[in-house]
Amino acid sequence: MGDPISRSDALAGPDAAHWQQAMDSEFKSLIKNDIWTLVNKPADRQVIGSKWVFKLKKRADGSTRFKARLVAQGFSQKHGIDYEETFSPTIPHSTLKKCIYNNPEGFVVEGREPQVGKLKKAIYGLKQALRAWHVKANQILQELGFKKCPYEPCLFVKAVNGKLVIVGVYVDDLLLFADCIQAAESVITSLEQTISIRNLGEISEYLGIRVQRKDGAIMLDQSLYLERVLQRFQHQDCNPVSTPMEPGAKLSTPSVSQVHELPCREPIGSLMKGPIDVYCDNQGARLIASNDSSGSRFKHVEIQYHLTRTQVANKIIKIHHIGTREMPADILTKALPASRHNFCKHQLGIL
Repeated sequence: MGDPISRSDALAGPDAAHWQQAMDSEFKSLIKNDIWTLVNKPADRQVIGSKWVFKLKKRADGSTRFKARLVAQGFSQKHGIDYEETFSPTIPHSTLKKCIYNNPEGFVVEGREPQVGKLKKAIYGLKQALRAWHVKANQILQELGFKKCPYEPCLFVKAVNGKLVIVGVYVDDLLLFADCIQAAESVITSLEQTISIRNLGEISEYLGIRVQRKDGAIMLDQSLYLERVLQRFQHQDCNPVSTPMEPGAKLSTPSVSQVHELPCREPIGSLMKGPIDVYCDNQGARLIASNDSSGSRFKHVEIQYHLTRTQVANKIIKIHHIGTREMPADILTKALPASRHNFCKHQLGIL
């Protein structure tokens, strides 16, 4: 069963009590952080609506957490009236430069029904919310002695008693790395004295990546993410096979209805990642990518593909030669015998 798509959907299901508790917790947090004040609706301003967004989060130990978030419907904001600057690499609650009005869904104060909430701080969904929080987070971390990485605006570094501490910022999550637990606890204490945070302890999952610790080593895998992809496309009960296609298999053209019933691009797209180093077994392709050739033989190459040559020249992409027998990408382009399939899997680091 998927996440509820609306407040009414959440309260109509078997987990209504859990979702109500999650909404109550979110609303109390907004009130505690003094996000808005109730006022009469100004005649010269439109009310920006809001909606609840629900997410059932699974922890690495199998337990679940019901999370509800009040999100402003920022698509109705008008540039120059409701907001100005919007850029930011990430995050929410911070002082607004312009007054925005938001009507909290499902939490109307009795006796003050006609009034609306005049926002004092940004909430999720507002076009300027990410910038507002990023400015605030940047200010707080720098006041605590952190230096922003010149190459990554969401990465902050600091030395605490000679120990390295790194804080990564993603939306409203702060991911902390440290040489020792004492240095990490020192930073957490400083943050708790500055802003309201919830310490979730040692990381077990982040952006679909599971984090495990064993014998002094940290291991990363995407098994939880892959399970969600299988559930999304209703393949969680499928039996595993040794290879995706038998060599010599004859394919037929599917009907339109079959194409819609068995999506291909979506699940493959869910698994794609951008490479850093490129391995190629085609000598001609390597030469074209590495040399500024413009002969008649290359005129058929579409312009956008010449970007690869530019990236190679700028040393953003590195192309390495690999023998045809060692090419692991064969697993993606052709049907292979089980032994060859397993070899390619091993080369790609797939379990």
